[in-house]
Amino acid sequence: MTSLSLRKLLTRFSLLTGGRLAGAAATLAASLLIAREMGANTLGELSTILAIISVLSVFLSAGFPAVATIFTVEYTTNPRQGHLKGFIQAGWKHAFFGLALSVVLAALFFAMPASPISTPVLGGILSIITAFLLAVTVFNGAVLVGLEKQVAGLLSDTLLKPMVFLLLIVLAIVVGLNLDASRLLALFAISAAVACLLSYVFIRKTGLIAEDIVEETETKRWRAASYPWIITSLVWDLFIELHIILTSFLAAPAQVAILHIAFRFRVLAGFGMRSLYALFLPRIIALNVQGKPAELNSQLQLANLLAFIYASGVMVFFTLFSPLLLGLFGQEFEQGWLLLPIVSSTILVRAILGPAPAILSMTGHQRPSVIVMLASLGFSLVASIALYPLWGIHGIAASYAVANLLGSLVLWLWAKKLTGIDSSLFSLIGTQNPVGHFRNLVSGLK
Repeated sequence: MTSLSLRKLLTRFSLLTGGRLAGAAATLAASLLIAREMGANTLGELSTILAIISVLSVFLSAGFPAVATIFTVEYTTNPRQGHLKGFIQAGWKHAFFGLALSVVLAALFFAMPASPISTPVLGGILSIITAFLLAVTVFNGAVLVGLEKQVAGLLSDTLLKPMVFLLLIVLAIVVGLNLDASRLLALFAISAAVACLLSYVFIRKTGLIAEDIVEETETKRWRAASYPWIITSLVWDLFIELHIILTSFLAAPAQVAILHIAFRFRVLAGFGMRSLYALFLPRIIALNVQGKPAELNSQLQLANLLAFIYASGVMVFFTLFSPLLLGLFGQEFEQGWLLLPIVSSTILVRAILGPAPAILSMTGHQRPSVIVMLASLGFSLVASIALYPLWGIHGIAASYAVANLLGSLVLWLWAKKLTGIDSSLFSLIGTQNPVGHFRNLVSGLK
């Protein structure tokens, strides 16, 4: 695994960010069509359903996507093809097992009188299938990222799925189909199936699961690494979805829709930073395996600096143009203009404090992430319930932002203590000439 050249970095970053932005734009366009054609209430109902599916997919995946990149890099740095094939097969088997276990739970939920969907049986079936498809797609993508095939690994889920969903909605509107939350869910399930199939094709093309490769297993080690990430992924990656679900119990569907749109913009902006770290993390993990701390720190500092520059631009943009962006979805959405600067502040916080969860995971310290993020979720949900009567959905957004700040801060300190690696921008303070040090880091890309 070699260091990225400046040209290769810019090319991959452009492809990843451009693809993710296009996918996020497609998601927003789909939301715009739903809000304009079917109303804010339908958008709010669909947002709640998709949030539930996202949460369910984390349990189905059993935490394997969170560690897939790490194990893939390990098994390719010190080549062990049999173990890599075994790991991929184990990830799929866990998803199938989770699919079977989720049938009863999902059916019970969607049979409840307060179910957010008009056809509970169909909703339950589609939700289970869609959650399974998402789990497999994300896992396959994480494996491909570990192989430094970031474009193939990430764009099936982040570009193809939302594009297909948008296309299906447009076609449905053109033919005059009356769309409600149930039928929109069916369209989303189709788009998830297309993305899952493509990610599987990419995995097959790598030859990693060829029949002539003898499968080897480290099941106990894989489970020990992945299972704690069920909670961490649920809290860290699905913080937004959990807040959407909570909001659906506190506010009217139209208010859920407003918060959903603010979060979608935050997710869109977060793609740029995720793309940056997706480019650097395989190299950082490989340097850790090779025992090269100086080079690891340099790569980490460069990634954080670029992420900080990007996140700062995001904050300025959302602060200036929030009313205009939300107003596109309807006049009732303009009341949530302050939501965008609040929720997007988490991007800046994470850029400053760095990828502490990844540092902890690659060094075998998964438990701190579980503890901290579970505590952050508890704090945020309690604070949301307490602040909603005072500030409405702005109170939920503020709770989300503060919880992310506290969680990121504790994880950074804990990672530094356990690993000796400072994942934050603050590591530059110890350098005598930060500007010169930054130039040296950039020059290493040339």
